Amino acid sequence: MKQRIYTVTPKGGETRLIKAGSRAQALAHVAHRTFDVEAATAITVGQLMAKGVKLESVDAMADRLRELALAEAEKRRELQPRHPAPDPITVTD
Repeated sequence: MKQRIYTVTPKGGETRLIKAGSRAQALAHVAHRTFDVEAATAITVGQLMAKGVKLESVDAMADRLRELALAEAEKRRELQPRHPAPDPITVTD
């Protein structure tokens, strides 16, 4: 997989340069050092909801479609010429 350099910036945090195969990989690289993720037990869910924590749902299909669209946009950017073509010269008599 072709890699490129991404900037990953936490809200209000310091920007990091990450070499990765995709935006998702770059984000995952930073996130796994910042967050702990584990399956919640029923007791933990109850305790957190009692404190007012709201359940957030992720639509996996929408996330996958968004990821594919971003990857396609990156490919199109990579295929575009680095420098715009010069304006054509018009010759008049």
